[in-house]
Amino acid sequence: MNFKVFVSLQAEADYDEVLNYLLTEWGQKTALDFIGKVEQTLLTISESPELFACKNKKKKIHQCVINPRVILYYKISGNEIELITFFQTRQHPGKLKF
Repeated sequence: MNFKVFVSLQAEADYDEVLNYLLTEWGQKTALDFIGKVEQTLLTISESPELFACKNKKKKIHQCVINPRVILYYKISGNEIELITFFQTRQHPGKLKF
């Protein structure tokens, strides 16, 4: 069973920020590689959402390392997945609010 994936406004803004940074600092190839990795990860999450580490069992929040500098946090709710944030590891972990 595939789960429906929804993107929060925060996750969308974070994704755009990462993508703009990659385009500006590293170029189109790196940005396209990132997009491909995210798309593959979302496909995996939609098929097996429990596959990745659970960060908060009570709220059913999981984390998935996209690359060493970006971690995707998402929440499982019934048969839906909500992408919470694409967290850049250079940020202070205290910024995570969930």
